[in-house]
Amino acid sequence: MSAIITAELSCLLCGRSAGQLVGSVWPPPVGPRPPCPSCGSRSVQVNEVTRRTVRVEPVFEWERSPRGRPPGSVNKKKAA
Repeated sequence: MSAIITAELSCLLCGRSAGQLVGSVWPPPVGPRPPCPSCGSRSVQVNEVTRRTVRVEPVFEWERSPRGRPPGSVNKKKAA
């Protein structure tokens, strides 16, 4: 099981949505705060934090079986 944490960001100056931070740890390792896409302000706050648990399953490679009827030479070898 693995956890995915999503944080909704909003601007303190204009109040609009400024984006999302997605990571597996909280607080996420982020350098400077991203600017608001509307007004350009760097005063961005975290509004809502959501944690989801995701099941990680290994990739399984299925063997592809031959399709259709086998050629006549294969049937003769099995009969002999």
